[in-house]
Amino acid sequence: MRGIICCHFRGGIGATANGLLVFAVIAAVLFLFILRAKPSINRAVVKTIGILFLAAIAHDQGGPLPLVLALLFAAFGDFLLAFDGEKAFQIGLAGFLLAQVALVVLFLRDASATALWIAEPWRIVLTVIVVAHASRLALILWRKLPRAMGGQIVAYALVITMMGVTALGYATPPVIFGVMLFILSDTLIAYERFIIEVEVNQHPWISPTIWGTYFVAQLTILLGTLSTISTTAVAVAA
Repeated sequence: MRGIICCHFRGGIGATANGLLVFAVIAAVLFLFILRAKPSINRAVVKTIGILFLAAIAHDQGGPLPLVLALLFAAFGDFLLAFDGEKAFQIGLAGFLLAQVALVVLFLRDASATALWIAEPWRIVLTVIVVAHASRLALILWRKLPRAMGGQIVAYALVITMMGVTALGYATPPVIFGVMLFILSDTLIAYERFIIEVEVNQHPWISPTIWGTYFVAQLTILLGTLSTISTTAVAVAA
């Protein structure tokens, strides 16, 4: 594990991307220790900087623009969700929605869903699960939240479904795994805030699980996408 984090990219620990990767993981772990601290600029910076490091890696390694934008939008959402208040929450969620739209664009660039679904039926099974899950969650939120939020619920359900379905047209299982974790993280946020409306002390595992699944999702999507690009480049060169 240490080797994967320190020397994932060429050039050893001295390489910019490897250094950024180490700092990103350190920041993510550090945030777990201040997860329940009172909202502050310092706490928000620690929460945001890990994802910003991942965006810097994507740029440094020549990653596709939609990937870089997805990570930047996610970092924007992270920063705002680090504070209390409904306005910060709503704008922060918009950031995540844009991140997911950027991922849909990324996956549609190279998706070959029909061929992959035929060759690998497990993708069909996961697609059905994603659509069913997003539909059920949207229905629960529709019944729970004010009708004025109906448009937001529909938009959320459509985008999260598109992200999952288009990811299943992508060639690498690690990217799909990352997207499934992203959906799980979003689902836990929805349940925590809108559905079960629990106090942190009642279910202390929820917040760390949300953060852990979310960060691993972004990391896996990043590394999986860059690995695909690298493999493709080698194949073309050969």
